[in-house]
Amino acid sequence: MSNERTGAILHIGGTIPRRLVVALCAEISVATVGLDWSEHGFTPGGAQMTLANCFRDLMASLDDEHHLTVYDDEARQGVMWALEDWLKSHNIPFTRFAEATIECGPMRTDFRPGPHGLRNIHGCRKRHPDRSIGTQQGHRQAPGAEPDPNPTHQVRHPHTPAAHRHAPPAAFTVRNRPNLDAAPSAITPIQQERSPMRTTPICLAECGDLLVLDDNPENRYLIAIERGTHLVVRAGVHAGSPGATFTHPAIAASGKQIYEYKHYRPNGGKYWTSRAGLTHHFVIPREAVTLLPVKGLSYIKATINGVPVTFNVSGGSGNGGWTDWLCTHTSIGVGHPIRDLKRFAAVAVRGTPLEPIPVETLTPEDQERWARKAAQACPTIKQRIYFLIATGQNPTIHLNKEYHYQENRSGPGVAVEYTWRKPKRPIGLVLDMGRRVLAKLNQIDWYATAQANGLALEGGASLPTEPERCAAAR
Repeated sequence: MSNERTGAILHIGGTIPRRLVVALCAEISVATVGLDWSEHGFTPGGAQMTLANCFRDLMASLDDEHHLTVYDDEARQGVMWALEDWLKSHNIPFTRFAEATIECGPMRTDFRPGPHGLRNIHGCRKRHPDRSIGTQQGHRQAPGAEPDPNPTHQVRHPHTPAAHRHAPPAAFTVRNRPNLDAAPSAITPIQQERSPMRTTPICLAECGDLLVLDDNPENRYLIAIERGTHLVVRAGVHAGSPGATFTHPAIAASGKQIYEYKHYRPNGGKYWTSRAGLTHHFVIPREAVTLLPVKGLSYIKATINGVPVTFNVSGGSGNGGWTDWLCTHTSIGVGHPIRDLKRFAAVAVRGTPLEPIPVETLTPEDQERWARKAAQACPTIKQRIYFLIATGQNPTIHLNKEYHYQENRSGPGVAVEYTWRKPKRPIGLVLDMGRRVLAKLNQIDWYATAQANGLALEGGASLPTEPERCAAAR
């Protein structure tokens, strides 16, 4: 199952308990969604996230149908995973529309909580004339597994028959809505309900050694924090992305890394893929870090200079609940856009006792492996090869070792094959191997191809600079 990103719209409705208003705002802030396609980073409640601020922002953001509608133009598989899981766990109804991807058409997802805790899903599955429709990754069940207690049916839209279509979610309201005109002392719903769950964000510098987010004896959630004044934050970027070429004096260290990813098949099996990348290290003052009141369970939700992040940490059960350990050296995952890296660099500092920061060095075998994967992901190398073919220079193209034509794994490139649909994009190269053979882009050894045409990676470890590419192409 691919991790393709596409646009998604989420309509949230129903009645929200007062004790969940701040937590909902925190989840929306972490999800990096917007109120329109062109917007990102909708943070209802602002930096303080008080009940009054959250209520005002949520009510002011309702659409004409009195739904809270958020947009994400880069949702993985068209699903807002964390936000939808939180809504399902608190029985809050929603409807999601996802745009079409390469693998499937537009999809519609409906979740409705039923009486007595039962979730009654309205919708159907309809077979498309060209392909069958099923649930997306994350909602499929492995053979022999227990049924999902929160099933969510994925159906095509607008192909769903009218007889199966259901009413939209109820209007978004807050139970026992707060009196915003009263004195501040009157707006204390959490204290009046005596909820053991913390509902307001807190600055990391004020947390001490132990932060209690949920003091419920049956389901405690604690964050143990290593002492110190700074965090060393590792932010990963993929080779070929704008973040891979990002430089800033506030970056304490950078190093090459091969990232391994685990994927799950519809039948419950799994497989691994890997990508070349870089890891940037930032030394962040703890005053710039805010912990959010969300149960992450090994994934601590927070913000750095206003940017939502997730600390990937270790955790374990005990003391009647779960404890996460936030250490001085921590990771926020891979794939933050360059605008987030600039925000991290704006508050990062240098010259602390934490430097120099140790950076793992790749072995010679991993150096070559990294270089091959970096060449595979480098768009400039591909563009130069396309240019050489278009100008009739017939560059030498090498195939991966598992591909060959009559025991021949290389040949001159004579044409670029494009998709027939617009916008047109390259899908392969036509090679002259005694006869014309089409090689798909993922069948080409771009590392060997770059070397054969003067675009070789220096030392087999780093990408060539733009002047070197142009000089080699001439």
